[in-house]
Amino acid sequence: MKARLSLISDDLEGEDLQDLARGLCSNLNEETDVSASLEEGPGEPGDKGDPITVGTLILAFVTSGSAVALIQVLKTIFERKPLIEVELEREDGGKLRIRAEHLSPGQMERTLVLWRDFFGTSK
Repeated sequence: MKARLSLISDDLEGEDLQDLARGLCSNLNEETDVSASLEEGPGEPGDKGDPITVGTLILAFVTSGSAVALIQVLKTIFERKPLIEVELEREDGGKLRIRAEHLSPGQMERTLVLWRDFFGTSK
């Protein structure tokens, strides 16, 4: 299964948001069986470097536990950046948006249930 993950924040500038996305991409590739890459976007004439879509990753889930592993990595971002939103879009167009505004442990558990339902995983 593949999905698109976008990080959204009114508090972070484009460069800071992209740095956060790069770090998330690296963590996912190193710590989970999720294959993550920065999404390429349309380039403008005269732009230097690779065109990217700021704050957006393309994810490929290798196992059924990948979605749960993803939320565990995101949990660390939610703890450090409490005013961030994550939007996920499945290949079928289904979307889930989570606004992490100082999530309590109970709210995190409810979020995990939503997450599992969204990805159709039981673990």
